[in-house]
Amino acid sequence: MTAAIGLTLLLLAGGDTVARVSAPVPYAEAEKAALASAGEAASYPRPAGVRLRILEPVKRTEHAWILEAVLENQGEAAAEVVVLSLPLHVELGGEGVTRVPHEGPPPPPPVPPRPERLTIPAGGSILFAHGLTRAYYRLAGDAKPVLRWSFHFWDEPRPSGEVALDPRP
Repeated sequence: MTAAIGLTLLLLAGGDTVARVSAPVPYAEAEKAALASAGEAASYPRPAGVRLRILEPVKRTEHAWILEAVLENQGEAAAEVVVLSLPLHVELGGEGVTRVPHEGPPPPPPVPPRPERLTIPAGGSILFAHGLTRAYYRLAGDAKPVLRWSFHFWDEPRPSGEVALDPRP
C-alpha cells in the first residue's frame, strides 16, 4: 500500500468542520528520523490534531494475531511527532491464556528503543501493525483472550487499551 491510493476518509472534527485524512502510509515507508538524545526528543511537543485510532477487528492469520493502529494528522499543516522506535506494543492476556514455555537459549536482553521523529503530512496518516505468533500461546476451551496494547509516544500520556479476541482456532 502506498500514499498514492486515492481513498479519503471524512471525519467530523466538531460542528460542520470536516478533516480529510488520506489512506495510511505503512510505518516502514513513513518519513522518519532517528534522534540523538532524550533531550532532543523533548524539544518536540505532541501537536494538536494528531490522534491514534485502533483498527478492529484484530486481523487473524493461520499463524498470528495482528493489531493495526493508525496515527492521523487532522491538522492543516505537517506535524512532527516523536515516538519510541516501533511504538505499537501488544501482549496477549485474559482468562484461560497461557504462554508456551520457551525452548532453547534465552533471548538476548531487550535494547532500549531510540526516540524517532515522524513527519505526518497535513491530512496524512501512518499505519502501524504488531503481530503475536499464535503458536506461543495456549487457549483453554473457555478462554477469553484479549490483546493489551499501548502506543509509545516519547512524552506522556501513552494511550493504551484492550481488544477482545475471538478464541476459536
